[in-house]
Amino acid sequence: MESHSEQPMDRRLAKQLYLPMIVGTLMLGGLFGVLGVLLVYLGAKGNSHIALFGQTIETADVGVASLFIAAVVVVVTFRRMLKSMDGFKTIQKKVVIYGDGKKQVDQTEMMK
Repeated sequence: MESHSEQPMDRRLAKQLYLPMIVGTLMLGGLFGVLGVLLVYLGAKGNSHIALFGQTIETADVGVASLFIAAVVVVVTFRRMLKSMDGFKTIQKKVVIYGDGKKQVDQTEMMK
């Protein structure tokens, strides 16, 4: 495995950006999932209609609604992170290497 100093700058930056989001999303989704299972087990009832990130559910069971929230939060967050990672790769391709050997980003190219 590469040491921290041997990893390319883009890989270190991606880890710093995405690792906290991944951990936080899994913790939040796990919390809602566990609470949903607990509420289903306890038989918590209550009519609810939830619209979240374009997904909707109408249920009389609060636990099912909590499980729905957990699934939507995890799936939508991961899809958006993966899409932003694709954008990150696109920006990397627009890096220009100048005569001194240093990498610099051409701002006009990034705006296209």
